[in-house]
Formats: sequence, C-alpha cells, structure tokens
Amino acid sequence: MSGGEPTIGWWSHTRHVAKLLVRDYRLHFILETNGVLIGLDERIAEDIADIASEGSLEVRVSIKGATPETFERITLVDRRYWEAQLEALENLVKAGLKPGDEVYPAIVMSFDREEDIRQLIKRIAAIHPALAQNIDPELVILYPHVRRRLEKIGIMPRKYFKPGEPLPEWMI
Repeated sequence: MSGGEPTIGWWSHTRHVAKLLVRDYRLHFILETNGVLIGLDERIAEDIADIASEGSLEVRVSIKGATPETFERITLVDRRYWEAQLEALENLVKAGLKPGDEVYPAIVMSFDREEDIRQLIKRIAAIHPALAQNIDPELVILYPHVRRRLEKIGIMPRKYFKPGEPLPEWMI
C-alpha cells in the first residue's frame, strides 16, 4: 500500500486492511510510507509489529532526501519532520520488525550530494547495520508532469531518469 501516505489513516482504515490481508487472507502486505507518523507515534510501530507477528508484512520507509533541507524542498513540509523518518526505522526495529527483511529504508537520492547520502547511510547503520545493507535507492523519473511540478517549486534533481532516452552515463 503506497501513495497519499497510508499511515495518515492508520487507526481508521489502513490497519484494518493490513489485518485483513495478513491475518485473514494470509497475503504478503507491503506498507510504503515516509515514516513520519510512525516516528512521531511509536504505537503505530507496535501495532504494525503485532500484525507482522501473525503473517507476512514489511515496511518500506521512503526517506525523502539525505538532509532536512532537501526533505523540506521536496515535500514542502517543515524540515523538523525529516528526523521522524529515521525515528520510524528505530521504532519499527524496537517494536520487533526484522531489519532488512520486515523493515528497510529507501532513500530519494536524486537531489543530494554524495557526501550527504553517505552521512545518512551512516546514521541508518547506527540504528541497525542490516538497514544500511538493504537500502532501496530511489531516483526521480523525469516525466513531463514531474518536471513541471519540480520547476513550479523551484528544484531540479541532480540525478534522474528521463523516459524514452538512453540511461545516463553515470549509470553505465
């Protein structure tokens, strides 16, 4: 479950869907989240771990940028919430999810310097080494509508894919 930040409706909707799919239908459930609400409320992490204990569930925490400043530029949300994404990883591991298996980070890497990304990975490794070994890199796909949105807010990615064009040289 992804898009529109599914944890916004955790207590009213998303947890019921997760329970139904994991417990009743015995399906594998993947929750993709920016992690902010899980970082701010460890009860959500504990509830997720409870559901995971009865079946197959994983949480992909998509960290929006390697720095608080990038987070704010990408999301238009106050930079103070960037740290909550890392706290989500901590809360999920503390609640009992297996790092690198049931919980793992993704990092939007298109906008930051390599040094900032390395520093973030060190922070993630300090939470648990298996998290840093199972990072899912995210790069912007520069579709026309994505380009327009980014231009509107005044940012452009350093690294990206462009549909219909050969892979960038840095990828080969």
